[in-house]
Amino acid sequence: MALANAWTEQYQPEIQTRPELTVLEGGSATLRVGASIAERRRRRQALLRRRRRAIAVAVAVLASVLLAWPGHAFGGVMHDGALTDAASSSTLSPGSVYVVQSGDSLTTIARLIAPTNVAAARRALIASLGTSYVIAGERVLIP
Repeated sequence: MALANAWTEQYQPEIQTRPELTVLEGGSATLRVGASIAERRRRRQALLRRRRRAIAVAVAVLASVLLAWPGHAFGGVMHDGALTDAASSSTLSPGSVYVVQSGDSLTTIARLIAPTNVAAARRALIASLGTSYVIAGERVLIP
């Protein structure tokens, strides 16, 4: 028991207590020992301040993340005016085979490969095909 008391005295924080006298209806009085009402109110206010601070920090972090998130993730517009959704949804990827349809040209195929940089995609197609013309039904390996 002495060991438990020594541990309690050493590790338990000091709580200032003040006895309170409560008068009941019958005229009898009870003595209540513990933290005073003012002390309990002060602790409650401190707890509420910590909660409000934690909520404010969480809102600030969330706002920072949303503001730092790239604009194209929300369907923005690229610097050349193309929609980012259209730019990121290209159907032709390197190594795929495209069958040329009637009315297609290298430029229309290049738009399918890279909507944001058509000129570079067209140059890559010319380099891989060795010509600047395509024929309907021809199979083109996308560079």
